[in-house]
Amino acid sequence: MITCLPPVVVAKERTLDDRCDGHAKYVIKLLKNKYEGESLEEQLDLVNEWSDPIYKKEIQLVLTEIVYKLPMVTNEKDLVIQSLENYIGAYRGCIQSQS
Repeated sequence: MITCLPPVVVAKERTLDDRCDGHAKYVIKLLKNKYEGESLEEQLDLVNEWSDPIYKKEIQLVLTEIVYKLPMVTNEKDLVIQSLENYIGAYRGCIQSQS
């Protein structure tokens, strides 16, 4: 008798750098959503559907205390600077909280 087993999928554990890069990129996506016209309430409604209570709370704070408190800039140079500052801040915050 021959038994066929399904293939085993092994997930590669992400490094701290990968996790924090993903987090920082998500923060930039939230900022982009703001510039594309999404309101704070719309973004919070989506976050409230998440099942992870810790990450949900963290992103709610990012939205309310950082992203939607930033001024809307109109020129490309200021937008690039604002995005870079937010990426660096989110990445560093992630590294500090995960270390």
